[in-house]
Formats: sequence, structure tokens, C-alpha cells
Amino acid sequence: MAQDNLQVQLLGPVSAQLRGTEVELGGPLQRAVFVLLATQANRVVGRSELIDAIWGERAPASAEGNVHTYVSSLRGRLGDERGDVARIRRRHGGYELRLDHGELDVDDLMATSERALHLRLEGNDPAALTALDHALSLWRGQALLGVPGPFAEAERTRLAALRLELSEARAKLLLRSGQTAEAVVSLAQLVRSAPQHEMLATLNVLALYRAGRQADAVQEFHRIRGVLIKELNLPASSTLLELYERILHSDPVLLDPQLALLADGDRWREGRQHRDVPAQRPGGNGRFDGRADELDQLLQWVAPAAGAATVIVIDGNAGVGKTMLAQGFLDRIASRYPDGQLYLDLHGDDRSAAMSTQQALSRLLRSLGGDRPAVPAELPELCARYRTMMSGQRMLLLLDNAANSEQVRDLLPGASKSLVVITSRSRLAGLITRTGARRLTLQTAIAARGSGEG
Repeated sequence: MAQDNLQVQLLGPVSAQLRGTEVELGGPLQRAVFVLLATQANRVVGRSELIDAIWGERAPASAEGNVHTYVSSLRGRLGDERGDVARIRRRHGGYELRLDHGELDVDDLMATSERALHLRLEGNDPAALTALDHALSLWRGQALLGVPGPFAEAERTRLAALRLELSEARAKLLLRSGQTAEAVVSLAQLVRSAPQHEMLATLNVLALYRAGRQADAVQEFHRIRGVLIKELNLPASSTLLELYERILHSDPVLLDPQLALLADGDRWREGRQHRDVPAQRPGGNGRFDGRADELDQLLQWVAPAAGAATVIVIDGNAGVGKTMLAQGFLDRIASRYPDGQLYLDLHGDDRSAAMSTQQALSRLLRSLGGDRPAVPAELPELCARYRTMMSGQRMLLLLDNAANSEQVRDLLPGASKSLVVITSRSRLAGLITRTGARRLTLQTAIAARGSGEG
């Protein structure tokens, strides 16, 4: 029996329409339940995850009963509650919201963003601009407006960062295609909304210069440099400083759209310094078959860029193929992450051999170029150094065999354009609800040869 059409919007005030009629989703906490079920659509969300997502560490004694009440209310409001035709089903100690293709605006956003990225890589800038315009038009205000809880806050932050990055990508394409006047207007709005965003300010400096407004370009340079130093205690990037020097010397390269900022890495084409790019992988030369659906889901979750690292968790029993799937997925998208790939086996399947967070950070820092004597020993120093070195990087990070959320929480790179994939026999529910990570659970083993996973 076919499901009735349901349209779910999360990119603004949360809403749903069933057969064209607005669904009353209830109060803020009930909406928080709906948001988690929608973002994890067609997957079972456990009661403990729902509780953690709504209340975090401050869950009341009545939390489990409240969740049951909220879900029951949503089931009734979303239509028929009978068995297979119910939109929300009770399964395996949790709940599953079933959504069809095209029923969730965030899915449309991710698919359109993915299409824009491919079009950019193919050099089809006009079509990429059209795709980006559609993606940005999906927002109706702040995502998940008014929805409480740690999961909603993490998801709101992630989506806001994605919106900004899509806007940045659009501005770069406008500049690259010679649409300077439109770029100036767009960047003026973006800089007002994000006055501390250095790359947007850098693009604004370039756009103003190309529009013949050299004095305004110099003024914008001094504004963002002052913000970085006084408010963030950070130096200006080499990209911004070099742009300023070129402006002072009226360098003609700035007027050529194809010779200015690279769209993929925000570096200058001329004088790009060579450095060793890490290319770490699990052992073995395995290949796998039979995971096309799972691979397709992983690809849909990858944002074209993001102001905070994208995090994906792949969980399942031993031998199910988590590491192979993760590596196959990373191989498919490696070209989007020019700064390299890091791999770390955390040995979480063996408590006696499990790597500590300090050990893991020390190894990651050395892989990133930190000499052994320079690597600090204390955890806060390690975290700060690691996040500084990862800031602005587009890297792939595979954290294999994680024991629990606590082991990997400090290994997430923060303000980075990187992608982190974590494999674990645990569901890492705490990490999911506090960071907005996506989770894929592998149910059965697949045919494999040369696997590096136990």
C-alpha cells in the first residue's frame, strides 16, 4: 500500500504537510523528537538516543515516558497507525520514520549541492550556479528554528555552516564567470551576516577591486585584518595578505577570473608551495561487492563543503565490512579533499589495547607534520594544536574501531572542511546526538577478499 505524500521542511521553522494539509507537530520537545526521526529517516532511532538528543545530560526521570507520549502523538498526527502503513513504526527498541525520496527538504539540499559540486568539477559553471541557486532557495530562515536539545543545536550549526559555504561557492563562481557586479552585491550581504568569515572577506576584497573600487577593497582588507587580530587573536592568512600586496601593485592577474583564487582550495595558482600530502589507508587490498545502496547513502551525506567537519559513523558487528565500506567510500571522494587522508586504528575492540585520546592525537599531529619534540603532552594542548593544524584543511580522516564516543570526541577537527568517518561496533549514540553525525548501521556481512577488518 502506497504512503500518502508527506513533505517535511527543516530548513527554517520545522513543518510538515500531509496530502497538502499542515500537520500540527506539537510543542518544542515533540518537535525535537520529530526532527531527529526525520534526519535519521528510514533508520531505527533508539529511545536512549531520543532522550539524549532532547535533554542531553539533564534528562528528567520521566524522559522515557515522555518520549513514548511524543511519538504516539506524532504517529496519530501523521496518519494511519496500522502496521506497515504507519509513517512511524516501533522497531527493535526504537522508532523509525519512513520518508520517500523527495519528501525531506534537507535531502533535496544535499542532492542539489552534490550536483553543483560535480558540475563545478566538470567546468560547467552556468549549470553549477543554477544548482547552487536552487539549493540556497530551500532555506526559509534559520534551520530548525526554535527546536531545543543538543542534537537540534548541532544540526542547526552544521546546516548554517553549509549554507555559508554554498554561498561562498556561489560567490567564487560569479567571480570566475566574470559576473563582478552581482558578486559585489552578494558578498556585501554575506559579509554583513558573517563579519568574521575571512574567506568571504577575501572574496569581497577581490570583487571590489575588480569592480574598480580599489579604495573600498583596501578598506575591507583592513577591516577583516583588524577583526582577526583584535577579536579572534589570529593572523591574516597568506591568501589574504598576498591579495593585498597584489592590489597595492595593481597586479593584472587579479583581473583574470581564471588566474585568481582556486575554487577547490583557496590557494593562489602562482607560487603554490609543495608539501607532502598524507595518503594513509588500512592494511590489505580488499574489495567489496553488494553495498551499492549503503555507498549511495554515504555519498548523499557528503556536503560539498562545510564550515565544520562532516562526521559519519558506520557501525555494525565484527566482520560485517565496516572498514572496507569506509575505505571504498573515501576512495570515491578522495579527489574532493586535496589535503590528504589520515587513518588511525583505535583498537576499540580490545579494551587492553585501546588507544587513548592523547596517543591518538599525538599520532595525528605527527602525521600532519608535527615533530615529536614539538608535540605537547597535555590533552588540552594536544586538542588546541590539532584543531589549529586542521583548520581550513580539506582532509579525509578514517577513525577505525572506535570503542566509544569519549575516545573520538576530541579527535573531531572542529572548524575544518574535512570529512571524518568513524567505524565502531558500538552505536556511538552520544556522539550522534551531540555532534549531528550521520550513522549507517551495517546489518549483514558481504562477500570480501583481503579485508583489513575484524
